[in-house]
Amino acid sequence: MSDPINEAIQSFERWSKAFNSRDIDGMLNEMHFPHYRLSGYNDIKVWHSSSEHRNTLDLDTQILREEDWHETTTSRLNAVQSGDNKVHLTFYQTRRNSDDVAYNSFETLWIFTRINAKWGARFRSSFLNNSQADANFINN
Repeated sequence: MSDPINEAIQSFERWSKAFNSRDIDGMLNEMHFPHYRLSGYNDIKVWHSSSEHRNTLDLDTQILREEDWHETTTSRLNAVQSGDNKVHLTFYQTRRNSDDVAYNSFETLWIFTRINAKWGARFRSSFLNNSQADANFINN
């Protein structure tokens, strides 16, 4: 029997591990397209394919390295709504630099969906609004 919440959390954990290692393919494998993101600036971005999103992720990697980012940690992970094919997860994320100092923290909501028997992130909304990487895609 399927456990949608656990499967969505596992997908997020794989995505998070890939994010922290800057494994672009690993991140893209945990996403469904089109993929939607509502930024902390309330701008929405839609990527229609993984190849389209790859360019943004490559640029984000460069920007994160320039700000001395080392890893992003996640806490307070909760499923706030769920059904057989969709799960809403909320969590708190903290960006840490190479000295393990937290320099940017924010709340976020992700919606995971099961499409063709595969779980992946379909929609992200965060309160991240003081990051050059986040500001990077506004009005693109």
